[in-house]
Amino acid sequence: MQVGVIFASIMVYALAIFLWRRDHTPTYFVALLAAHLAVLLSPFWQALYVFRYSEDFPTFYRLGSVAGIQALTRLQAYVLPRPVFLGAWAMMLAPLAIFYLYRHRWWFPSYLTSLLTFILFVLYHLLVETVGLRQGWWSYQGGALPLGTAVVADRAEEPLRGHAGAAGRPPRDRRGRRRRLTGGSPGRRRKIVA
Repeated sequence: MQVGVIFASIMVYALAIFLWRRDHTPTYFVALLAAHLAVLLSPFWQALYVFRYSEDFPTFYRLGSVAGIQALTRLQAYVLPRPVFLGAWAMMLAPLAIFYLYRHRWWFPSYLTSLLTFILFVLYHLLVETVGLRQGWWSYQGGALPLGTAVVADRAEEPLRGHAGAAGRPPRDRRGRRRRLTGGSPGRRRKIVA
């Protein structure tokens, strides 16, 4: 896989240099470099959003491995894999495609195209996320995120609300009576019967 990422990176950078010479603007090349700089902060995003890259990837660098920075010792578990760094340009493909179309007057500014641009960006990033998760390039651990939100890997693993109280006791209704749970499929919430 790493060879394919390197080959694709060379192709994308060659295209950016070609467009730099043809359009007389380094925007494409600078945007690709900016993507590589932005991905250097990936270990912080891993710590914040509780995800990990595949352990099969070779490590580009490990955050907190610099001696003397004791505050980063907890972040040593988070690494930036080499294929992720080399393929960072992929996050800039959609914006650069829109920029190219706009520059050559194939994309016009209006409310409709603004909405279409937003929808295309969201779909593109969902596609990248889906491919990465399906291929096992990264995975999310079900844990608490900032602001009290949570990542749920599978609906079957989602805890049922009000299922068991403290110390495993069954939940109670407003009058203090015990409630019992009835059947249902594991992926759907179960009906609570008083």
